[in-house]
Amino acid sequence: MFAFFVGGKTMEYEVGDIILIHSFYDSSNKLNTAHPFIILRTNKGIIEGISFDFVGNLLGTFKDEKQKQRKLNYEGNLGISASDGVKRDGYIVVEQLYYFNKAINFVKVGTVTKEVIAEISLKLIELEKKKLIINNTYNLSKEKELEME
Repeated sequence: MFAFFVGGKTMEYEVGDIILIHSFYDSSNKLNTAHPFIILRTNKGIIEGISFDFVGNLLGTFKDEKQKQRKLNYEGNLGISASDGVKRDGYIVVEQLYYFNKAINFVKVGTVTKEVIAEISLKLIELEKKKLIINNTYNLSKEKELEME
């Protein structure tokens, strides 16, 4: 869990929380707006010589049945449904780990079940064995720009 002071109130976040990040860089280093993530790790660390506060996976939803089939057939994605704690059926991009500092602009919008976190952990182990994990650190180097937006 990590906590910080915002607007006169202490906000706490933990593994499994769904947060809406207002502005972030994707795995192509392209600026995106308003997208949900699941927090996977809340203890600080260092990756590629840069410190971070938390790690998350991107959440996506389906536009139609064709896209649903395409996204769920992709090895790096994991399906998720309303019974798992999200508002709409969708998918988790497990293969991409996004590293952030808590200075980034975000808000908590929900929490997934412990079973989802366990499924993500198993999928991460499987993907790591196949060397398919992508570590996205673009948001650490762009932190100052994101704070200003």
